[in-house]
Amino acid sequence: MTRFRQSDLLALLDFVHEATALVGGDDVFPPPFLERLARLVPCDIVSYCELDRMRRRILRGTDFPRVENPPDWEQVFWRIVDEHPLCLYQARTGDFSAVKLSDFITRRQLHGLEIYVDWFGPWGIEHELEVGIPSPLVHTKTFLFDRGVGRDFSERERLVLNLLQPHLARLYELAELKRRLEGDNAELGDGLPLTVREREILEYVRAGKTNAEIARILWIASSTVRKHLENVYEKLGVGTRTAAVARAFPAVAD
Repeated sequence: MTRFRQSDLLALLDFVHEATALVGGDDVFPPPFLERLARLVPCDIVSYCELDRMRRRILRGTDFPRVENPPDWEQVFWRIVDEHPLCLYQARTGDFSAVKLSDFITRRQLHGLEIYVDWFGPWGIEHELEVGIPSPLVHTKTFLFDRGVGRDFSERERLVLNLLQPHLARLYELAELKRRLEGDNAELGDGLPLTVREREILEYVRAGKTNAEIARILWIASSTVRKHLENVYEKLGVGTRTAAVARAFPAVAD
């Protein structure tokens, strides 16, 4: 049985708490987020990728540290992906829990495959651990942790990622919501006497989120959300959520 220490739990909680401020932007999970993730599960390279496996398109990709890809890397990837044990497992089972190369293949067997010659070998990868956000094959969302020569990923590290998986799904939702809200920011009325947190909460109200959902996204108590909204109502001279949104987003109200 895998032992999960109290220090592991505290590290996991610290990561989730800090991560809400790190997600968003064009990368969704940008390099600072991946850097923090690599401290939670130590590795040489951590990557995040979104794929359309049905049409064979790479939708989005980020890595830490940044690596320079050869010009033909996408063609190479799609040529060998059907030989990748972890990709095959996800496609066959729909299971996006944490799995590692050594679950399916030995290092000696790996070295005899085309995927090692064309992909893992040139990158110096000997061990890989992967976890995904449950998704259809038309839009998979996967984190990959790679190591070179040395020890394989442990069962404790697998457990960390399995415990983190539902939070990664929530963080993806938060990142996408932030992207949509950034587009709405231009509509937000100028000169409103709101704090940064009050504006943030009001933007989530505008997106249709409940107090409980906002609390979950921002990692705060529902009572704290309610208090911020009460302050918003007082500052804007309104008494309801709908009126606050109409006052703060005049372009939307019109």
